[in-house]
Amino acid sequence: MTSSQEQHQPLNTAALTLIRYIVKLLGQIDARLAARYAFRLWHTTQRFKLPTREGVWRQQAHAIQLTSAGKKLVVYEWGKGPNVLLIHGWSGRGMQFGAMAAGLQRAGYRAVAVDLPAHGQSSGKRTNAYLMADAILEVAAHYKDVHGVVSHSFGMLPVLLALRRQLVAQHIVAICPPDSMLPLFDIFCKSLHISPDIKQALRQLTEKHYGDTIWEDVSPASNVKSLGQPALIIHDENDKELSWHRGRALADQWPDTEFQLTQGLGHRRILRDNGVIGQVADYLDNNH
Repeated sequence: MTSSQEQHQPLNTAALTLIRYIVKLLGQIDARLAARYAFRLWHTTQRFKLPTREGVWRQQAHAIQLTSAGKKLVVYEWGKGPNVLLIHGWSGRGMQFGAMAAGLQRAGYRAVAVDLPAHGQSSGKRTNAYLMADAILEVAAHYKDVHGVVSHSFGMLPVLLALRRQLVAQHIVAICPPDSMLPLFDIFCKSLHISPDIKQALRQLTEKHYGDTIWEDVSPASNVKSLGQPALIIHDENDKELSWHRGRALADQWPDTEFQLTQGLGHRRILRDNGVIGQVADYLDNNH
């Protein structure tokens, strides 16, 4: 899942060129061999140097450590009040929500951001949506009552898996979410110049590992149909990584869900926008 959909910055040119070369070389030997290499990459996250602003937000947070699947899970909290979980996307980190956490703190909430497995300061190099969902459930169990959950991008997938299991949250907000896993898979394959035969082998390997229903099982559009609560979806029309049409499509499948379209904020700056932060706080307030 190292697609450009979720990276805070792309792989450097030399590294990407090397990976593409290895995939091509292995494919010339055996498509299944190349697929196994790509499968490992699909589950490998990237970590990035924190911008200065995130270093400041970290100093303002209270950090705790939990465990999930026997590995370290780092959690940050700001303020006191009803608990709002902040769930980042693939190759993201909890501290990306620093500005929103400050806004929610001012609005009277305890903002709780987690570095999901193999992300940020938490342990691991590889993960998947199921392990991320397990971590969300561990955090929710620690804080007991969850007033709301705010997710960004890919983070919507494990949130929905957690909701389908034991997570109880009164209010859900999704920012720049996908509506399906398959477009992410397609972009991953395209980014590595994976040939059709390797792509088919990779898909078969994924289905063998997780089961034939994997794509439907993690599909946001499928999972929201069984939820008994509405949500707020916010997407930017200038999002170059996940088209706003994805968020709109998800909203269309999610009964009674509100869809808001922003402009000029892209895929990540939207998390720091005061207007968006205000919308999220108002939604949580108005739906007490």
